[in-house]
Amino acid sequence: MYNYSITYQDTTQPNVVYKGCNINADNIMDCFLAFNKLHPTGFIHGVKLNDLV
Repeated sequence: MYNYSITYQDTTQPNVVYKGCNINADNIMDCFLAFNKLHPTGFIHGVKLNDLV
């Protein structure tokens, strides 16, 4: 399992607001699926693979 850091834009805000989150997942696709469940209105700007968990 890997730990990913994601920087995303919260599209529900009237102004541009960038936020970040960490997600543990087995692969990048599982990471994106988990992100979409947690932040369905988020627009991803960057993903960084941190380390094995």
